[in-house]
Amino acid sequence: MFGPLLVEALRAPLRDPQWVRKVAVGGLLNAGLMAMFIYPVFLVVGMAVVLLLMGYFYRVFVDGLNGAAGQLLPDWGGWRSYLFAGLSLFLIAVGYILIAAVGLTALMSGMGLTPSAEDPEKMSRLLMLMMVTSLFLYSFLPIAFARYAAEGRAWAAFDPSALWSDIRRVVR
Repeated sequence: MFGPLLVEALRAPLRDPQWVRKVAVGGLLNAGLMAMFIYPVFLVVGMAVVLLLMGYFYRVFVDGLNGAAGQLLPDWGGWRSYLFAGLSLFLIAVGYILIAAVGLTALMSGMGLTPSAEDPEKMSRLLMLMMVTSLFLYSFLPIAFARYAAEGRAWAAFDPSALWSDIRRVVR
């Protein structure tokens, strides 16, 4: 069912006559991230590049949601809007990570899974719980990002009733 859609989505960027230039800019920015790990001084610049790339990919995501998946790739001209969108997505993700950390900590203490060196079995249960939480976040964040795209407000990504209706629509 999703196979043809995935193939179409992977072929769509190559239909753009300027795809080499657009992909090259993104690739150079992504390669510049390696400097962030080599020289910690470039951490701020690296974080700005990450936010910029997140914003660009968000633009592609929004175009796909609006039915323009087979269209051309967006230009790299809107750097400020890409940076702002990337920052918004980053803050939304951090918010959900904090919510998950608080919930995971409460669940751990309620189930008696606080890590200790004496009982390695607790660590394996804790690791499994963390992996399930990560899977939940990775499957839930695109829905929150789509809600942010629909309303244009970061707080909309945290609206439980709207998110619940979106989840029900996706599951159907």
